[in-house]
Amino acid sequence: MLYKQWQSLKYRRNSLTPWKWRNPDCFTTTVIGLEDAASKEVKNLIRAKAEQDVGRIAFQGSIEDIYILNLKTSAIHKVFIELCKSTFNELNDIKRLVKSLDYTWILDAHQTFVIRSERIGVHNFTSMDVSREAGQAVIDSYNNATGKRLKVNLDEPDVEIYCLV
Repeated sequence: MLYKQWQSLKYRRNSLTPWKWRNPDCFTTTVIGLEDAASKEVKNLIRAKAEQDVGRIAFQGSIEDIYILNLKTSAIHKVFIELCKSTFNELNDIKRLVKSLDYTWILDAHQTFVIRSERIGVHNFTSMDVSREAGQAVIDSYNNATGKRLKVNLDEPDVEIYCLV
């Protein structure tokens, strides 16, 4: 699953196309053990059905809902928008999938980005391999679409993209 951290995207709200964002699949992160409190905040603030996982709450919501959660919650760390969900057999499948996505609505040419990866299970590659390959795929996709090369900033990126494998 590939996710985009909402906090960096909020500044580009006016450039979002409405049809893409009626009710995107989203999730929030929270401290392990505070899932009940975070789930209640999602339910109370935006009236959305919240599904709990370890350290995460999944929900569907509008752009306005994402703003509200980003600004008014105390038990939630970050809000993410799901970009895609798919299956894979090998690392090249992940790279092909990431490269097939359009990032021009997320990133401007002057912005920096980073790929953060989390891998669960047994694979013949590491999270670092996923981050490296997915990062190159984002650069290639953006370059193919715009003719411009994105810059990576591992420490303080403008946009964080998460790849959960």
